[in-house]
Amino acid sequence: MPVRPLLAAALGSVALLCAAAAPVTAAPGESGTVARTGRLASDGTVTLSGT
Repeated sequence: MPVRPLLAAALGSVALLCAAAAPVTAAPGESGTVARTGRLASDGTVTLSGT
């Protein structure tokens, strides 16, 4: 298996995890959910939705 596609997939996964780890404000005892799918814009912006 070529290394370059594997490396790109790994870096993409890390980028998504870092974006998902962005600070979220919630009071103690509250929780939130994030949709399983996100959108990746052509400029590299990751958009997640949820409640």
